[in-house]
Amino acid sequence: MSLTSKKDWFKVAIDSNICKSFEYNSISDIRVIASGTFNSVFSAYLKCAENFVALKSLNDSINKDENSFNEFVRECRFLTSANFHDNIIKFFGITQDPTTETYYMILQFANSGNLQTYLHYNFLKLDWITKIKMAKDIASGIQCLHDENIVHQNLHSKNILVHDGKLIIADMNLSRSINTNSTSANDEMLAYIDPEYLRDPFICKREKPSDIYSIGVLFWEISSGLSPFKDSHSFTIFQKVISGGRESPIKGTPIDFINIYSDAWQDNLNLRPTISKIRQKLNTIQLEPVYEEKVQAFNQNDHEDTLIIKQRMTAKICFKERNYSKAVDLWEKILRNPNHTSADKQDASIWTLRNLDNNAIKSLTDALCKTTTITSLNIGWTKLGTKEEKALADIICRNTTITSLDLKWDQLSSEGEKVLADAISRNSTITSLVLRWNKLGPEGRKALPNILCKNTTITSLNLAENQLCSEEIKLLANALCKNTSITSLNLFGNKLGFEGSEALASTLCKNKTITFLNLGWNQLSVKEGKVLINVLCENTAIASLDLRWNEFGSEGGKSLAMALCENTTITFLNISRNKLGSKGGNAFANALCTNTTITSLNISENQLGPEEGKTLSDALCKNNTLTSLNISKNQLGPEGGKALADALCKNSTINSLDISRNQLGPEGGAALANALCKNTAITSLNLEYNKLGSEGGKALAKALYNNTSIASLNLKWNELGSEGGKEIADALYKNSTINSLNIGWNKLGGEAGKAIANALYKNTTITFLDLSVNGFGSEGGKALANALYKNSTILSLNLSENQFGDDEKKVLADILSKNTKFTFFKI
Repeated sequence: MSLTSKKDWFKVAIDSNICKSFEYNSISDIRVIASGTFNSVFSAYLKCAENFVALKSLNDSINKDENSFNEFVRECRFLTSANFHDNIIKFFGITQDPTTETYYMILQFANSGNLQTYLHYNFLKLDWITKIKMAKDIASGIQCLHDENIVHQNLHSKNILVHDGKLIIADMNLSRSINTNSTSANDEMLAYIDPEYLRDPFICKREKPSDIYSIGVLFWEISSGLSPFKDSHSFTIFQKVISGGRESPIKGTPIDFINIYSDAWQDNLNLRPTISKIRQKLNTIQLEPVYEEKVQAFNQNDHEDTLIIKQRMTAKICFKERNYSKAVDLWEKILRNPNHTSADKQDASIWTLRNLDNNAIKSLTDALCKTTTITSLNIGWTKLGTKEEKALADIICRNTTITSLDLKWDQLSSEGEKVLADAISRNSTITSLVLRWNKLGPEGRKALPNILCKNTTITSLNLAENQLCSEEIKLLANALCKNTSITSLNLFGNKLGFEGSEALASTLCKNKTITFLNLGWNQLSVKEGKVLINVLCENTAIASLDLRWNEFGSEGGKSLAMALCENTTITFLNISRNKLGSKGGNAFANALCTNTTITSLNISENQLGPEEGKTLSDALCKNNTLTSLNISKNQLGPEGGKALADALCKNSTINSLDISRNQLGPEGGAALANALCKNTAITSLNLEYNKLGSEGGKALAKALYNNTSIASLNLKWNELGSEGGKEIADALYKNSTINSLNIGWNKLGGEAGKAIANALYKNTTITFLDLSVNGFGSEGGKALANALYKNSTILSLNLSENQFGDDEKKVLADILSKNTKFTFFKI
């Protein structure tokens, strides 16, 4: 449907009073609520109604697709036909963004979210009279649809909304008239789908009995407060549903209600009641007797398992509502239950809190007074009052369980900095302290040295991005001369200056405990750099040194390289983005010929050209300790690439190599490909954005036939094209070592997509695959869908922005949602 046709349809619809039109400028305060594959939902303020509404649109990528637009139109029609009913979401009209030409439906805004979320946070407050009313709301809305010969086809607890205590049915985009059918189950909510349809989606029509089945599941969910089969994977749910598996009744549920939902979710669709019959039974329901039999037959473990589910739910509600004292009590009970899990231990012991107000701080301090479970406390982005700072300090002083304390970005007052510093000085259990992004004032900066002098348990201290300048660094350095416990010090993003650098350098000559030091982004010039670098000849403790994002330049780079010739302890060095240039790069190359301890070197983004690439390559032929090398974002070019390839034929220790964004071109790519036929050490190779082209891709594909060591390969953004893509696909038939492959953004096209699909039938090793933005189109999408149906090894898959048709997207979503092994997928 052309844009003109769309405008014509809406003009007719408006003139015929099918729907009303609103000016786009009458809508303000637009915010995203949810975004899916096919549409997005926003909240917004409608000025003429003086109220909030919901906006629903097709996503940009399919906004101009005819089938998708027809579904959009159909939903408008269905909503209009049921717009009179209190339990169907209200449809106010349409609007169009004049800039993007996107059409939006204007819908009722539900102020309490969806049913699933509402039950999660409010279930314990609901009595059975309220639960029956909720069931009646759903049934009433569905009767309205069925009377209009509309089948919803997509009923689940995320499509039932809650507004002012009333349930309303939403998301009609998959609904159909009674004489049409959808063969899509793109929804992940498999537990709600008619088993007859799941068994054979291409034959079974989803009619009114399918909605009745979904209602049965929804009624059970209302009775339990839980999502059906909540701890099962999608494929397990699929198997349970088609084999007749259903959830068990919940203690205390009225027998009449159990009978209603049990009749509704019968396997035989011909035996399910009509919606009118369900409403009749709801209107005559008796709340007594209630279900007891199975509970009485529980053994002790069954009872404890039921109890822990309720306690877990309540604890999470208390935590969300910032009732931390009650949450602590519940977590301690949960951990005493023999059926508690490792996730329970984590929830009880590791707390991350944000944007706390004074009441929440009071609740937290009360909880910390009595808890013995919290070991890690992260209170970020909170402005504490003086009273709350003192209360928290008092707790920290006395607490004996917290080992990790994170107070980043907490906007402490001058008095708060003093009292908290004093408390931390006295604490005898904290081993990790994070004070990042606090912009410490004078009192806090003075207090830091006192912490280091008095506290003997902290081993890791993070003071990154606190605007510490020379004077504060000098005081800190003096304290570090006395401290013998800190092993990790992070001063990233401060302002050491020359005097601070001198003081720190002097300390590092004496300190024998710091093994990890981060001085990145401190505006260190050659002058400061040389002061610190000289220490490396004397210090025998530092094993990891991060100097990224400074301004060492060529001279600083040369000094550092010379120091590395003598240093025998550093194993990890990050000197990225320091403008080393030609001289600095060559000096590092020479250092690698003699240094025998560095195993990981990051020298990325340092303006290294082809000649430096050659010098580094020569060094790699002699070095036998380096295992990880990052020289990305330089300008090695084809010649540097060829030199590096020669080195890889001889080097047998590097297993991780990042040479992305180096303009290697087809020649450099081909040379590297030849080297990979001989190299047996590299397991991870990043060649992203090197303009390898079709020829470079073909050469690499041939190398993959022979290479038996590479497990992770990144070829993103290399203009491989169709021919290069097909060659890579052929290589995947024979390669049995690659488990992670990124060939996104390569303009592979439909034919390469089909070739990759064929490869996936046979490949049994790839677990991570990124095929995004390759223009596979409908044919490629169909081929990939068939392949993924049979592939059993891929765990993470990115197929986004591939110009798939609507049908292919739905089939892919259906297949991927049923695969129990996927940890991530994107279409």
